[in-house]
Parts: sequence; C-alpha cells; structure tokens
Amino acid sequence: MLKLEGITLRTGSFTLNPLSLEIHSGECHALLGPSGAGKSTVLELIVGFRRPAAGRIFLNGKDLTQVPVERRDVGYLPQQLAIFPHLSVKENIMYGIRCRRKPHGNDWAVVESLIDALDLGDLKDRMPANLSGGERQRVALARALAPSPKLLILDEPFSALNETFRRELWGLLKSIQQRYHVTTLMVTHDLEEAFFFGEKIHILIHGTLHQSGPRREVFDRPATLEAARFLGIPNLFPAMVIDKHDHGIVVGLKSLGLQLSIDRNTLGNAEIKKGDSVVLGIRPENVVLHLSGQPCSQNDPRLKGEVVEMVEGIHDLSISFKPYDSDAVIKVTTERHRSETLHHKKIEIILPIDRFFCVPLNRNDCTEE
Repeated sequence: MLKLEGITLRTGSFTLNPLSLEIHSGECHALLGPSGAGKSTVLELIVGFRRPAAGRIFLNGKDLTQVPVERRDVGYLPQQLAIFPHLSVKENIMYGIRCRRKPHGNDWAVVESLIDALDLGDLKDRMPANLSGGERQRVALARALAPSPKLLILDEPFSALNETFRRELWGLLKSIQQRYHVTTLMVTHDLEEAFFFGEKIHILIHGTLHQSGPRREVFDRPATLEAARFLGIPNLFPAMVIDKHDHGIVVGLKSLGLQLSIDRNTLGNAEIKKGDSVVLGIRPENVVLHLSGQPCSQNDPRLKGEVVEMVEGIHDLSISFKPYDSDAVIKVTTERHRSETLHHKKIEIILPIDRFFCVPLNRNDCTEE
C-alpha cells in the first residue's frame, strides 16, 4: 500500500500544499489535474527525485521519505520514456533488473513473461530506432515492470500518441495491471483516461488536493467548484441556502425560479449553514429530456423551454436548452438520433434532484447569475 502523509514542497513560485492519500495493494488510481497542477511533482516525490519539505511517504509500511531512488522498489514510466538507443528491446527490459539488484535465476523467465504479455516477441532483438511510438511505449512499460516493483508510477505515458494507439495501449495496460496485481498510480490531465484507469481518482489543482474518491462519485459529485469546472461540468447555478434540517438543506435557485430540497448525502463533507451561498450543479447527461406533452410520472422539477443550439457529436447530441422566463441556459446530452426531432422544438426537461451536487461558494469564486 502507498500512503502519503501531508507531503509538501515549495519550488520557485509553486507550492504543493499538504497532500495525503492512500492506494491499497493491487489498486490502480489516477492523479488528475490541469497542466501546472503539481501532478508530476507529486510523482517525483514518490519516486525519490525530490524530497518533501514536510510529510512522509510509506510503501507497504516502510518509510521511504529519505530512501534513495534505487532502493524504493518503484517502477517509473516517464513521459519521455528514456529508452536507451544503443540497447536492443531485450537489453532495455533487462536493464531495469540489473540496475536495481543482483540478477536472479528467474529473471529471464520474468522478462519472457512480459515480452509475451506485451506482444514484443518479434521485436526483442530490434533497436529502438526501428520501433514505432506504440512499440516503444510497450518496451518502456516492460522495463518498468521487469524488477517486479511494489509500485508502478505512470507520468502521462500516452500523451504523445494518436487516439488509436492510445486506446489500444489503454486496454493493454489495464490488462497487464490486473494480471500482475501491481499497485499503480497514473498521472493524467485527460478525463476519459482517468476514468478508464482509475478505480479511485484524486483531483489536484494549483497544488491543492481538491477531492479523492471512487471515479463515479468524483465525476458525478465534485467536492469543490474548482473541481467541477475542471471536470467540464457546464451546469453550475448559484443558489442560497434558505433552510437547513436534519435531512439536508433547502436552496433557492433564483436563476431558474426553483426551490429544491437537497439530501445531506449530496453535500459530502462540506460545512454548509443557513444563509450560505452555494453552487448547485448537474452533469448534462443526468438531465432528463422529454418532448412537451409526453407523460412523465417523476416528481422532480420540470422546466419548459426551447432548444437554442444543438451540437452533434460522434456518439451523442449536446443541446443548449433555455427555460421560458429565464436567461439561464442548461446543457443536456442525449442520443444523437434525436437531432431531427428536436430542432427548434419546444421541449421539457426534468432535473432529478438526486443527481445534483452542492458545493460551497467561496468569496473568491465567481459564477454567472
């Protein structure tokens, strides 16, 4: 198990605020955030390229905070791969073992297993100059795994590949991670990549860890306004807490002309009291779309209005919906085949209360009314 306890670092103008997280043995987590968030800095602290100013790093109960890189038993796959051009595929993979410890009798069996699992059998005698980008990625992954590390660190390893190769390697890496049960932390700024790999996701923004949790919970219920914006959730509505009770809160959404009773489970760990300014949000795919007049038995709030814009994607349709008597615009994601029937149509949407999330509105935050 990897455990970070309040690690901090200041370098130049960047500050990593106290960060704590845990990854249990065999799990795969994603550290997600925008460029400049400090994701690679966290990895460098774990691998040992940097030392934290405060806090401690544990791996399987052993304190690694002051342990040298070569003794941490951590496999590392950097963005630039760092494959040695003068070594063959097989020699590159063996290098990972030789620089970590004395050779063992079963080393070649481990290498052969990885070569087979990563489909490198026909390439093992080739030089890196004769490999494609995807093949080099597989060689670098095999080298990182060859010493049988207790932890595998991946620093945006697929960012330089095209979409086709990236998706192929996503599936391959996931199968390898599950096959070898290696505890894994991947850094990425790609939301889809994080959701694919991460059993749990940690969102890091400007050096601060904003949220950690199961991937669906993080994507559906971000804990802060900053996290919601980074996750690309467009439906964010300023609201006021007009009452608080044992089961949750009652909020008023002036922009939509609604009062909603929000269950306390939706509030997460936020300390919210009567009179507070908050933001209610809902993902576009969680908004229910109904044509006007279509019967519906749901008790959730309904809004009538019209479609003001449609953007057709490869797999779905993005709709901008404007309620009557409101300047607000609500984004809705629905099936692509509905584009013909919805063009300039008057429609009705349903806002499932249990799909809303609620976050505090800090003094420095700004949302459109």
